[in-house]
Amino acid sequence: LLNTHRPVMIGVEDMAMEFVKRKTNFTGLPWFCEREKVSRERDREKKKNILITGGGTTSLTENLLEAAMRLQHAKNTTVSLDAILYQRVPDGGSFQKFLFTQEAFQALDWIVCRPGLGILTDAVKYKIPVCALKEVNKEIMYNAERVEELGIGIVFKNLTDTEEIIEKSDPGEFQDAFNSLRTGGAAMAADMILNQ
Repeated sequence: LLNTHRPVMIGVEDMAMEFVKRKTNFTGLPWFCEREKVSRERDREKKKNILITGGGTTSLTENLLEAAMRLQHAKNTTVSLDAILYQRVPDGGSFQKFLFTQEAFQALDWIVCRPGLGILTDAVKYKIPVCALKEVNKEIMYNAERVEELGIGIVFKNLTDTEEIIEKSDPGEFQDAFNSLRTGGAAMAADMILNQ
């Protein structure tokens, strides 16, 4: 069907796979969010606020929970979990349940995640560096690689490195990369759809 019809497709240019571009009439736009003004100038001695999320899927739940268990013991960290992960921890453990509000995102220093496009868009919107976990899924593997290529985060090669990476990495190191990304794609897409 793709070879025959080459449908029109609108997407985020920074994240589009080459296969998608070849098989569709692709229009690449900036990230589908508006940038939030967030100050990332934090005292390095203060606690780092970390969100761990798998999005709407449970495919990496065990790996994400392992990362959470490791990070709860890292010094100077506060770890929040999405609802799916939070339910898996007896009595919530020492974790907080993440509320996905503007204020909650603005308080974050890191997102540890299965790198779906939704959470990556949140990361771009609020300029929060990502620690991406890979899985045997072409889209997620590609997204994880793009995180590093764009300079907006890192990919966990091994969960045993979780604490060391978070403790040694400065979230501020990624801000220039975030500042170079274009946003506003959702409004542009709506305009294209309504006016064509």
